[in-house]
Amino acid sequence: MSSSFYVQEVDTHIGMMVSIYDEDVIINKKIKEAKYNRKCSIEEIKNIIRGAVSITFYGESAVKVGIKLGYIHPEAVKKLKGVKVAMFIKTY
Repeated sequence: MSSSFYVQEVDTHIGMMVSIYDEDVIINKKIKEAKYNRKCSIEEIKNIIRGAVSITFYGESAVKVGIKLGYIHPEAVKKLKGVKVAMFIKTY
């Protein structure tokens, strides 16, 4: 599993929306539309996503983090352009 990830945080009127990409997705440009504003460790990701209303995990390692932290069910993982993707949306 990758030890660093690329993260895009967008603060919206409904709360923080977060996209998390593993290094392979960014370095190999597997999703050309990928946007990120910083590089983070797993520990930093745990703090970032704590209050997020939406989290999208892109890539094998990122999806594994989502599953490990309990945000993603393994059966909810899909593929986009050959890249594993999973999404968490907070409901009230």
